[in-house]
Amino acid sequence: MAVALLAVGAVSHLAGSPAAQAAPGAQQAPAQVDTSEVDHRHTRLDLALVSRTYDAGDDNWTIVAEATLDSNRICLPVVFNCIVGQDDTPTDATLVDLTCDSSGWNHLVVFREHCMKQLLFAGHDQKFTFTWRTDPGVNSGTVDLSVEFGRGILPHTFQQLATAGLTVDLGTTLDVTKSCPTTVDAGSQLNCTITVTHPVGPTAGPTLSGISVTDTPDSALGAFLSGGALTKSAGAGTWSCASATCSDGELAAGESAEFDFAATVATDPTGGTGTNEASVQWTTPVAGGPVTASDGVTVVGTGDTELTIEKATAETGVDPGATVTWTVVVTNEGPLAATDVVINDVAPTEVNDLELTYVEGVGEWSCTSTSCTTASMPEGTTTFSATGTVATDAAADTSIVNEVGVSWENNILGPDFPVTAGSAVPVVAAATTTVPGSTTIPGGGGAPLSYAG
Repeated sequence: MAVALLAVGAVSHLAGSPAAQAAPGAQQAPAQVDTSEVDHRHTRLDLALVSRTYDAGDDNWTIVAEATLDSNRICLPVVFNCIVGQDDTPTDATLVDLTCDSSGWNHLVVFREHCMKQLLFAGHDQKFTFTWRTDPGVNSGTVDLSVEFGRGILPHTFQQLATAGLTVDLGTTLDVTKSCPTTVDAGSQLNCTITVTHPVGPTAGPTLSGISVTDTPDSALGAFLSGGALTKSAGAGTWSCASATCSDGELAAGESAEFDFAATVATDPTGGTGTNEASVQWTTPVAGGPVTASDGVTVVGTGDTELTIEKATAETGVDPGATVTWTVVVTNEGPLAATDVVINDVAPTEVNDLELTYVEGVGEWSCTSTSCTTASMPEGTTTFSATGTVATDAAADTSIVNEVGVSWENNILGPDFPVTAGSAVPVVAAATTTVPGSTTIPGGGGAPLSYAG
């Protein structure tokens, strides 16, 4: 199927942070900032078990798992559709449902076993729920499941960028889920929920006792927390809870228990991200575990701010050898000034001598080649221009994709997660002139061609 490709701009943003306000200033003022990680592209995909449910009629299991994606990759219609789906068909199991839980993600028209996003960056903490069903009679052993994230057009030009796997034990074991808020403000309280379930399998299964549940934030998150306590909030069994551990629990097949983890978040000016993990193990009738589940948390610091970036071009098509210009707009949405801001344009291979220049707006900027920097960007908007020359050998019926990223020191997502945006423009096919009695001779001009999926 051919789809006409027009110039497309993509806007993307994430929460970040800054310091003292700076007065709007002129361009080209020096700024000592680190540009070493601006080109870094960040993608992480995780897959975690949510539940197992046994069906006595078909003697099989339904397995629900949640995939979490963190990626600043660009999604552009037709050229760079962002796609999440099953990586490979598992042995003895079938994918029966995929829910695109995050906004902006939808099922493909034809390939309904995938979630697709066409505009903006792929996103931070994007969620997808996969449901598999084992074949009739597959009621024990293990099942290996895997999912993938990539960009392109199914099934022709898909570029795999990340995968995640999960091995599900269909024997006698406990299921553990962990749920935390996506973000929590510095100085407030973090509350997470842990659910431990002993599912009923082909047989009732033994009662498991001597169960302990422990909540363990990783070092990055733990640095923000104090007074963490785990308490039982609902469900079966009598548990002994102290600090961040509940122990001496007991669950019969079919029973579950729910726990709350609460901790005070430090008043920190910069914020950061971390993971909160729950670990469960038991002693009787046979020692088992640990079974773990985790969830990421972003601490929004008191010094954090938010930047957005947008890139677009008015061109609907470009000729080889011609000049092409993109407009880049960066906005600091506040509430504070962003510090050590770096904007970097990733020049397409089809464009020569690309140069990023300041046009107007807040901040005192220094621009060199494809990078612009400032020590402080107050609230407001700044516009830049990226101009270069299309290579003379740029092939027609192709698309020039230009990506740009912005990072800043007091960004809660860190320097490995710059905010990105992109824009695409097709190379124009040369017009043709027909000479009677001869072959077609290439000419100039022409209209934008289609991009064939």
